[in-house]
Amino acid sequence: MTKKYLSARTRTKHTYAFYKERRNNPQWRDDFIQVRLQRRKALFIQTIVILIIIAGSAVYFSKATPMKRVVEQSATSSSTTARTESTKEPSADPAIAIRHNSSDEEQASISESSNSMASTESSNDNHDTTSSTTMADDDVDQKVVKEYIADGFLMAPVKYNGEDATEAMEANRAPQNLIHDGYTNGYIKDDTTVRLAHMGAASDGSYQIKDGILVIQLGASQHKFRYSVNNGSVSFENEKLDEPDGASVEFQLKKDTNAREVVDSRQLQN
Repeated sequence: MTKKYLSARTRTKHTYAFYKERRNNPQWRDDFIQVRLQRRKALFIQTIVILIIIAGSAVYFSKATPMKRVVEQSATSSSTTARTESTKEPSADPAIAIRHNSSDEEQASISESSNSMASTESSNDNHDTTSSTTMADDDVDQKVVKEYIADGFLMAPVKYNGEDATEAMEANRAPQNLIHDGYTNGYIKDDTTVRLAHMGAASDGSYQIKDGILVIQLGASQHKFRYSVNNGSVSFENEKLDEPDGASVEFQLKKDTNAREVVDSRQLQN
């Protein structure tokens, strides 16, 4: 049914189309404007109401859909959990299991720490024992060497450029004073001093027995002989020296029980 509007001039009701047809008629112009305003206001209100309804519906459905999904997911999850739990065998109390596992781990850790400490202590003990044994052996060897040459020893060149020194001198392949100048008798006076007879005179020098080497020092001249001790028997390796002219001379050190008498018979030089 078409809505009708009351005319302020005639006090009768007419449709909006009626007023619109007479909008240019001065008699109906005011009624048309008034009716048009009423009609626009009504349309505006209707539009607002429709928009509110649409917005409310949209909000309602937007909230309802997630809730429905949550409910469905919750139901599905509950069903899955129920099925899973129904297939599991009864298990022990988790707290007890955790305590047992923790206790086992602590025991294993304590055991490993104890083993590590024991291994370290054993290694240190072995190292200390080895070091002590080595030092003790060195001390014994030094004592044996000292006693071996205490009463006398002889140092002399035995080879010249790899050839027997005497033969090299006879063949004029070595200096004729090689043996005479290198021939030295000596004996041990105390823990640090040796008395030596060299080229007709006697003098005091120093010596040291350490790390498998016997060192004899006389002024600027020094001799080093490596030694080995086997069942109380001492043997010395020959010392090889390079001369300034490029020649190679080997010195030999050996025990000589007559050396003390020879040395003491020489004039002692200060």
